[in-house]
Amino acid sequence: MDPVLKFYKGLLLMINTNEDLSKGRADGTLSRWLGLKLKSNAHVTYKNWDDKLIPTVSVDDIENMLCIHYKDSLTPFAKFKLYPEKEAVKIKLKILGGIISIGCSHHLQELG
Repeated sequence: MDPVLKFYKGLLLMINTNEDLSKGRADGTLSRWLGLKLKSNAHVTYKNWDDKLIPTVSVDDIENMLCIHYKDSLTPFAKFKLYPEKEAVKIKLKILGGIISIGCSHHLQELG
């Protein structure tokens, strides 16, 4: 599991919850990444993806992520921020007669 978020100019995102129906955002709503606000002690690393150097940061270094969603494919509607939250996941796998546990995942949640 790679705990580093990788963004690039023009990244399209899709809302995958129905938590903000009152603001016009639902599962499947198109949005575009506008930028990240990093914590003051954030560590930026550059990694090679498809022969391009891409700046990367750990989700632990993000204060919030600014996005914009669209009414349709061409009409911007509203900007919103996503904030990191932790969500624990534990998976037990039986491999070669033994059991291993894999766990912990992050995702971003809108708070306002």
